Amino acid sequence: MSDCHDDEDIITVEDAVYEMDAQVEESIAILGASDSDNCTYSLGYMERQALFACKTCDLKGDAGICYACSLTCHQEHDLIELYTKRNIRCDCGNSKFNGFECSLIKNKDLLNEKNAYNHNYKGLYCTCDRPYPDPEEEIEDEMIQCVACEDWYHSRHLGSLLPAEFHEMVCYLCVAKYNFLQYYYNEQVNTPDIDVVSVDKEKESKNTDSHFSLSDTLTNEEKQNKIKKNEEMCKLEKLKHQFVNLGNIDKNVSFYWNDGWRSSLCNCAMCLELYEKNSIPFIIKESDTITFYENKGKEKADNLLKDAANKISSMPIVQQVELARGYQELKSGLQNFLRNFPPNQIVKKEDVESFFEELNERKRRRVTNIPPNNCR
Repeated sequence: MSDCHDDEDIITVEDAVYEMDAQVEESIAILGASDSDNCTYSLGYMERQALFACKTCDLKGDAGICYACSLTCHQEHDLIELYTKRNIRCDCGNSKFNGFECSLIKNKDLLNEKNAYNHNYKGLYCTCDRPYPDPEEEIEDEMIQCVACEDWYHSRHLGSLLPAEFHEMVCYLCVAKYNFLQYYYNEQVNTPDIDVVSVDKEKESKNTDSHFSLSDTLTNEEKQNKIKKNEEMCKLEKLKHQFVNLGNIDKNVSFYWNDGWRSSLCNCAMCLELYEKNSIPFIIKESDTITFYENKGKEKADNLLKDAANKISSMPIVQQVELARGYQELKSGLQNFLRNFPPNQIVKKEDVESFFEELNERKRRRVTNIPPNNCR
């Protein structure tokens, strides 16, 4: 191998492709599954997508726009990042925008009748109905999203101490609204020690045993029919007979669920109808979870990174080294550039343009010393 490069430079190239800090990781998880070029309107009411609200266009705060529209149609506007929402069709350019047209898809319906909005679209959150970050708030507090209503809550407003680990949370308002969830009390993380079971355990056990026992006098066909009937029994109805002291549960405490709690919910025909009636059929779907959505985003991003790594590895070594240097220079330069600004000062477009002009000037000064591309 030629002396015009060393192994350290090559390793740096590989590392540069995959190097990300925590903030970039989060952005990839949320936006990685999104299409940056095409409006999602034609896909209808999507199961889940990254969404934004535009304060510049929509003063009422009752419209959501997709990721592509946030970049193309509203790139200079004051946007509210909504993380992800379910069952929303992109509103960009419809009647809520007072004549403002979507640049990506023309002739949209005047309204998306099935869209539902909460105060998050106005930049407000929690039962305290405050913005985040809150300029008047001195207490740092974690914001947790309820998987039912999708509002965000300060942990101190959820009625109990935040567990060290949990998978998903349903706020106390939604637990009261969908009160059947209380019967799945034991699916929580660190279930509080409250007496909610008052059925005679011995009696219950005997009843259960007699109900599920298969007599030797039954034919095989009768046994199979009995097994099938037992399997079709409603889990929720069983829990209702077990949890009879639900009044002991604090009505102002939210539920923090274990991983896999959704799969513990009953899937019988009656319960499926119950979920539909309450407009929460998503509650039993793992594909509805943020974890599922984020994994899709990370997988898509990983594939793009692998493609980039393959393309870089096929470049001449000199170009690889130059690319690595450029990446490191951009990263360190941008960090130093931002450190020069006070925490709450807005970075203007002119400041960014000046930064890149200086960066390009340093590159021009260095480019005359680059070895020929055929150096391998």
